Amino acid sequence: TYATNLMNKIKAAGFDACIVMAGGYYKVQIGAFSKKANATSTMKKLKAAGFDSCIATNGSAAMPI
Repeated sequence: TYATNLMNKIKAAGFDACIVMAGGYYKVQIGAFSKKANATSTMKKLKAAGFDSCIATNGSAAMPI
């Protein structure tokens, strides 16, 4: 599936990723952060590696940064 292929590409780039289901969609998740600053830092690294990303809260709502 698309999610599996994307997860494998992200893992190959050195990030720890998994697939979760939220809101009826499969999503590729990188980390579970208790601090927004840590999530933002990882998101910037993902974008620098060429991956689109956003921060989601409670596994559902995307939070724009």
